[in-house]
Amino acid sequence: MVRGIVDLDQTVVREIMTPRVEVVVLSADATVEEARRVALEAGHSRFPVYGETIDNVLGILHVRELLRALDDGATATTIAALVRPAVFVPETRTVAEVLAEMRTRAHVALVVDEYGGFAGLVTLEDLLEEIVGDIRDEHEHEEIEVAPQTDGSWLLSGLAHAEEIERLFGVDLGERDYDTVGGFVTASLGRVPAPGESFESHGLSVEIVDADPRRVRLVKIRATHGTAPVREPS
Repeated sequence: MVRGIVDLDQTVVREIMTPRVEVVVLSADATVEEARRVALEAGHSRFPVYGETIDNVLGILHVRELLRALDDGATATTIAALVRPAVFVPETRTVAEVLAEMRTRAHVALVVDEYGGFAGLVTLEDLLEEIVGDIRDEHEHEEIEVAPQTDGSWLLSGLAHAEEIERLFGVDLGERDYDTVGGFVTASLGRVPAPGESFESHGLSVEIVDADPRRVRLVKIRATHGTAPVREPS
């Protein structure tokens, strides 16, 4: 926890946000009934709502407002009138700065890139997890972030921090323009690999366990030359 607090001023929101491709969004033209079905399937309490394009995010829909509309029988009306203003934060702001702002303004903030485009979403829970570790509720599915294997290798999610590689194997990835394990893989190969492919880099053997044409989902990493992992995951 102390290490997490110290790192709050060094970690930027881009490193911990849920990236755009993982965010469940709703069109402002969606009806209340359509939004209800999406909310039930996704299990979230808040959803970004967009206008003409996904980069034109209008605000946030809270499930509470959706329930009120359903109680009023407005199933066929659109959700545009239910949208609340959103908090927007640049992807380069530090976790400490955003945490201070979100404590008094909102539980969800939309992250924008340098061009003003929608880059992802960050919650107050995401920020607190940088201090206390993963917070899970009874409805949240267990997903692999970092998991040790019996053969000495580690499974890492493509969305895990690239720093996990450095912590686990005691390597220095040097200056980089990526933040995730998936970014490390695509930067090393210059492309998105297919499942089953493997390569070596920085004294590590990397096997692609799961991937689609757009991104790397899961990899298995082991140290070469018999070097053992030196730290537990954060």
